[in-house]
Parts: sequence; structure tokens; C-alpha cells
Amino acid sequence: MFRLIGTSQSLEVVTSAAGNISVNASYFDDDTTTILNKSVKYLITTATTTSIFFGQAVGSNPATQLTFLSVFNASSSVVNTVTIQKKDTATIYPVLPSVTLNPGESVMYTQNRGFFVLDANGREKIQRYSNKVIGKNIPFYKIGTAPKAAAIPYCFSKDSGFPGAWAVGAPGLNGRATDGTTTTDAGCIPLWTPTGSLYLAEEELTATQAGLIQLWDFMWVNSGLVVTTTTAQAITPVALPARDDNGSTNGLGVQAALLVTTATTNAANITNCTISYTNSDGTAGRTGTMASFPLTANVGTLVFFQLQAGDRGVRSVQSVTLGTSLVTGAVSLVLMRNAASICSPLANTPSVTPASKVVGNRLYNGSCLLPVLWPVSATAVTIAGSVDIEER
Repeated sequence: MFRLIGTSQSLEVVTSAAGNISVNASYFDDDTTTILNKSVKYLITTATTTSIFFGQAVGSNPATQLTFLSVFNASSSVVNTVTIQKKDTATIYPVLPSVTLNPGESVMYTQNRGFFVLDANGREKIQRYSNKVIGKNIPFYKIGTAPKAAAIPYCFSKDSGFPGAWAVGAPGLNGRATDGTTTTDAGCIPLWTPTGSLYLAEEELTATQAGLIQLWDFMWVNSGLVVTTTTAQAITPVALPARDDNGSTNGLGVQAALLVTTATTNAANITNCTISYTNSDGTAGRTGTMASFPLTANVGTLVFFQLQAGDRGVRSVQSVTLGTSLVTGAVSLVLMRNAASICSPLANTPSVTPASKVVGNRLYNGSCLLPVLWPVSATAVTIAGSVDIEER
């Protein structure tokens, strides 16, 4: 229902070009005691703003209600962009997005349907979700080494293939935000900086062993943790990039993990690793725990922290406590968001997974996508696949 209240409000049609735009409208004035049916018609021939009708001021509860509107491009050659808006004194309130009308097309309003657009043959024009600007299929393959063990995640970041190896670098304890469009983070799946928005529409994959393959956006990474220090190692973190589940820096959906970049030599599993972090709601002093850091963890091993009850993500980490010495090696703290998952139920058998049946998974600008395997064995694995990326 479209209504105007009082004489300060009006319905306007804005045209962008000099051409014939035919407007027909029906409405009624209602002051709770008397209903007056009215109609107006206009032929607009210039780029201008035209007031179609005004609210009325009769009675104690005045209202003017639109019942029918047709804005028809009667020109034989001029394309016109039409905006329908409500004006209240000097303030403009757009009623719907501006519509580009080719000759013979029209914007319609009825009380049963609301606003809709017809083409020159009288058929309704519908905006589909897949109205994309750019679509790319980006292949990837990685020749991995052996995971530590079944069910212990393995990251292919350091492995050869396409793209080439990715490295944490040496940002120090305070870390750095990643940006997959820069040479610093060459080695993640190559994306581009869009003028619109990027979406992961589909993922195809095969692997030499069964398991779950995930694409993670590695958002923040650090280096320089001392593997023999068992007390808290303080971090003043560089800000998280705006790539959480909502495209913000709050950290919703962001997880924390330790990535092994040089093999450790701890002789037993370690169960007392913790982090002190700020959650996605901005609450500081939260504690993340680790069920088990494996003995003699090999390069590529990725071990996740479990968050405190009720938390939905990590905004920043203030300290890491290894609890027990890793003896030798190197580990980096990483903050990451899952972008997609695909199951490889059988070795060497392709799988295809649409990221979403309708709109696709949003990839925010600068995403640094790296594949991670949840393996079923400690056998070395090679993966190959591709992602369909759409810019809309």
C-alpha cells in the first residue's frame, strides 16, 4: 500500500532524458468519512521532475492512496532512466531503485502486486541473482607431503603446484593482515580487486585420498613465537582486516589456530596450549584452549583452538601460551575464516559442490584463500580442482 499523508507529501517521477514518457495514475482521497476517486495523466517530454499528485488535507485523518500507476516509455528510440520517489516537504524518499526503460517498456503499480516492470511485449522483467559483471574459473593443484595423522588438519600453503608456495613471512609477534591481491601473499588462490562484489559460486575437486577439503581465508598471521617459552607471549596485534562473516573487523566466524612452518620435536602430545583473546562481541580476556598439539608435528600441520563457551569468533589475540616446550621448530598463530568446504569421499574421484544454491559465498576484498585437508590417513596427498568466482 502506497499512501501520502497531508499536503506536504507528493509522488514524483524523475526522467533522465528528453523523450516521451506517458504517466497514468489512479488514486483516492480518504478523510475517513468521504472517499473521492481521482485520476491524472501526463506526457513528460524532457529530463525533469514531475509531481504526479499531492496528499490532501481534508478531515481529521487525511490520506491519499495510490491504486494504479503506469509510467510508459512511449518514445520510439530514447532510453530513459526513471526514478519514482516520495517527497515530504524538501526531503526525497526513493520508492524503488531507478529503472532503465527501453522504448515500449513500463513501470507499473497495482494494489495487489506493488511495483513491477514490463518489457515491450508486456512480459514482466525479473532481475536474476546471476547478473554478474565478471566470471572466472580459477584452477589449483597442490602436491602435498604426508599429513601428521588422520583427522589432524593439513595446510597445503607450503606445497608446490599452482599457485606456488605461500609463506607467513616475518611480521613478528604482532602479526600482519593478509591481502591476497598483493605479491606478499602470492601463493593463495589468485583473486582480483572487484568494482562490485566477489562470490564463490562453485568448487570442483579431486584428491588422491578421501577427506574433507576446505578453503580458508587466512586473514591475519604472525611469526616469532618462541617454541621453548612456556609462559604467555604477549601480542599487540595489527587490526584484523574487514573480512569476517559480515565483512567487518569484528571477527564473527573467525577461528584461531597454530600453523607449523618448521617441524617441531616435542616428544608427546601437548594439551595445555591456550590463547587470551577478544571475542567478536568485543569482550576481552576470553580463553581459548587446545585439545592436543601433536608430538613431532610436521610442516603444514594446523591445530585449532577451541573458543570459550558462547563465543562466535575471534577479533584479536592478546597472548599465546604454549604451556609445554615444542623443543625445536616454528609455529605461527593464524586467524582465519572458512569460505567453502567440499567432501572428497573416494580417492581420485571428482566432487562438485555449489557454494550456495542461490547467491554464492561472499569473498571480501583481499581474501587469501588456502586449501586445508582433514585427512583420513597419514599418506601424502595431491589435490586438484578449481573454483568458479563471480563478480556481481
